[in-house]
Amino acid sequence: MNAEIQFEWNKANRRANIAKHGFNFAEVGPAFVDPYRVVYPVDGRELAESRWVLLGQIEWRVLHVVFTMRESRVRLISARIAHEKERAIYGR
Repeated sequence: MNAEIQFEWNKANRRANIAKHGFNFAEVGPAFVDPYRVVYPVDGRELAESRWVLLGQIEWRVLHVVFTMRESRVRLISARIAHEKERAIYGR
């Protein structure tokens, strides 16, 4: 992924994410260019399209971001502070 990443999201989902997790999707871009980011597929559910988890750092916070790819754009699904186990995965 490069610094010219294009993001998109559902406006209602963005508002819900802010209310639930305190993160605006517009803030998560730097996590996608974190040189230590970890990306892995979401498993365990049958979905119409592949979803991915990104663990990446913004300033001092490690984020857990769920996204899918739509053509050349990253469609953001959710973003939150990573849990302890997720931070351990990021730290490896």
